[in-house]
Amino acid sequence: MDNIQYYISRDNGPQEGPFTASQIGLFVSTGRLAKSDLIWREGLTNWQACSTLPEISSLYREAVAAAIPSSPVGPAMISSSTVDAGFWYRVLAYLIDTLVIGIVMMPLGCLFQLGIFMAGPNGLADFTNPKPFDPGDPFGVLK
Repeated sequence: MDNIQYYISRDNGPQEGPFTASQIGLFVSTGRLAKSDLIWREGLTNWQACSTLPEISSLYREAVAAAIPSSPVGPAMISSSTVDAGFWYRVLAYLIDTLVIGIVMMPLGCLFQLGIFMAGPNGLADFTNPKPFDPGDPFGVLK
């Protein structure tokens, strides 16, 4: 089959070739030659679509068979054995997340509130100009 010379024409473009059958097989396997591209060899009266020539259409079937893996590999294998968590597992995860975040955020919130409380109604001006403590007005808001 390698002694046959093929000529191809893509998208009604110029004629390319001659090519051997092994070169045509390489074009098919790499996607360089589409099924709708035209091909001619000695013995044919007219140009034909690649998919209509028996020896070339078998190359397309082989290329498709080689492109489909027989068994899943990599992420496909992992995803087929994993199962999504159900509703109650998600609720439990939410509660645990809330608890952990609450434990971290509560001291930070207390420090923030303490800073606001310490600043008083005048903001940081109370720190720069301290006033004597008045037991009748411990928060300093009545003046």
